[in-house]
Amino acid sequence: MHILLAVTCLITLIGKLFFVRFQVKPPKVLKFQTLREALSNPGEFLLSDFAKFDRPPLLHLAFQALDAFRAESGSFPAPASVSDANRLVELAHSINESKPGDQKLDTIDDNIIRLLGSGSRAVLGPMAAMFGGIVGQEVVKACSGKFHPLFQVGVLAFVPCQPTYILF
Repeated sequence: MHILLAVTCLITLIGKLFFVRFQVKPPKVLKFQTLREALSNPGEFLLSDFAKFDRPPLLHLAFQALDAFRAESGSFPAPASVSDANRLVELAHSINESKPGDQKLDTIDDNIIRLLGSGSRAVLGPMAAMFGGIVGQEVVKACSGKFHPLFQVGVLAFVPCQPTYILF
């Protein structure tokens, strides 16, 4: 009985040594939008703050307004300029009105847009380091082929880090 058990264990061990099992993942096909399509219709947002689900569409609109402001005036809004901040809010409202009905925002927080304009000329090392970390992570994912890349539009804002008033 003991010899039969020992032989069975030995055969099982040899079988495990010679028959290596592989797990094959089926390929996953991802279809990405072009940048032009993603700017006009971003689809699902990558959430970075789960307490503020309504914030990414507003920030996407605010960044579109900031891009329109820079194209119009040739520079970002000045930090102490109330007129620049108000012009940025006007641009955000006009861009929102020109969107189709399903993409249009119901409410726009003008204060968030003013704060974005107020800090748009700032150069922040910690934010650059964070974005460098995200880009590095995506490069490792692409080279290893283990995970798929970020698939949504990601909008990151550090509104709690900014002062609650427009800087003068």
